[in-house]
Amino acid sequence: MAMRIVQVGMGGSGRVWARDHVPPVDDVDLVGCVDRDKTALNVAQDEVGIAERCSPRWTPRSTLSIQTRC
Repeated sequence: MAMRIVQVGMGGSGRVWARDHVPPVDDVDLVGCVDRDKTALNVAQDEVGIAERCSPRWTPRSTLSIQTRC
């Protein structure tokens, strides 16, 4: 059974890890991404393949935006 992970930080380095380093590892399944910058999450959505229907949930009181692979 693969370990399900949520990656925190989807800036440049985080996207590289999520796109290039995590997928080849059979024992790891990236199920979500967290970043306080919703723009970084939108870029990750395009580059990493996070499902579009899992858009960031952002409210004025939120400190983090979260996207998950659905």
